[in-house]
Amino acid sequence: MNTKSNIEKIVERVLQRTPVELNQVTHTYAVISTPRCGSSMFVDKLKSCGKMGNPLEWFNNRFIRAYRNVTGMQQVDFGAYLTEIIRHTASESGVFGVNFHVDQYFALRKRSFDVFAFLKFDKIYEVKRQNKLAQAVSLSKARLTDVWSSTIDMTPEDLEIVDKIPISAVLQELHLLAKWVELFDKYFAPHVDRTFIYEEVVKDKSGKCFLSILEDFGQCADGCSSFETKLKKQSGRKDEKRIKELEHFIHGT
Repeated sequence: MNTKSNIEKIVERVLQRTPVELNQVTHTYAVISTPRCGSSMFVDKLKSCGKMGNPLEWFNNRFIRAYRNVTGMQQVDFGAYLTEIIRHTASESGVFGVNFHVDQYFALRKRSFDVFAFLKFDKIYEVKRQNKLAQAVSLSKARLTDVWSSTIDMTPEDLEIVDKIPISAVLQELHLLAKWVELFDKYFAPHVDRTFIYEEVVKDKSGKCFLSILEDFGQCADGCSSFETKLKKQSGRKDEKRIKELEHFIHGT
């Protein structure tokens, strides 16, 4: 399975779910981040409680194309698409969530669609990664192999590509991350209700951060003592070695 077929399978499953009426969706929230910061793991854990909807990257062009392919549509009106996604992914208690990256928001703006005009989010959360070098390494791996999830296995060819990623490729991704962080700080930071740090979330076994989100929306935490995910950490010793090499390169040591 590759990324394209994996996303289409996700969309197909979502559309098989019995939709709710729009007037039943009473709460909305957004998780905003930059790529490879752990937001997919974060929202997958949040989703596991069954009360916060299915907050995937619904603004991602690849999800929109998957929706077109699954439904057989020639063209997709984004407003109509988003309405259907809301109806099919909101929880029974009327909560809809979406996870999106800074660049995805601005890609939609170029198409004259402002999601903040379409959706009035009750809460906006930020997920960020402190170790930007590790994030840049992860982003360079994903972009060069098109393996964005631990649910997809790398081929021998992918592994060979990963072994040969040059420092310049990682630094290019670091430059992009810096630009996205600057855009986040300018356009989104003033509206963020709470920030979650990836490195802290993975260490917290109590699920404190997820319980706080449930509390924000008045959702009962019964049965939500454990927030689970099938997603796994994709970095390993080779990544740690590459990060050390980058640190030495940057510091000239």
